[in-house]
Amino acid sequence: GLAAPGAWAACRRIEGVTSFQVNLDMGTILIQPGTPVGTVLAIKRFHPVSTTHDIAECTNGGTIRHDYVQGVPVSGFSDVFSTDIQGVGIRIKFYSGDGLGANTAYYPILTTISGTRKVEMRATSFYDVEVIKTEAMTGTGPLATGRVARYFGDDNKDLGVIFVPANGITIVTPTCE
Repeated sequence: GLAAPGAWAACRRIEGVTSFQVNLDMGTILIQPGTPVGTVLAIKRFHPVSTTHDIAECTNGGTIRHDYVQGVPVSGFSDVFSTDIQGVGIRIKFYSGDGLGANTAYYPILTTISGTRKVEMRATSFYDVEVIKTEAMTGTGPLATGRVARYFGDDNKDLGVIFVPANGITIVTPTCE
């Protein structure tokens, strides 16, 4: 039979487009004894691309997602996800600068697009990444190397990846004598 209207709705990465990678090189973060739970320990802004260009094409609408690939939501916090270091969470804010849905939003983000149009990644787009104390007891060591989050369309191909490089973020919690 005939396909239902909208059955072919999809946002797909444009052929030949290379996904961008944001490397979270935030260095060593010292957590002083007595630092309150909920403290933003570090924040850094990342501009993933230097030139504005089309990255995806949506046909008859579709969806674009920003989602974590590691961690779970931290109870009692808004938009904070766990890391592999005890008591340390991460929050990612994306500023699209392109007028698609909310200009600024925290991961995870689902943007529903209507009609047939291209999606841009702008030179003005940025990510603000926050490292947050989420528990009284915090661990020590480097965050695991690898993907933290990704940006993708209905074809599940990466448009962008948020990545922790080796020793990109190291947490130091002094032991109490």
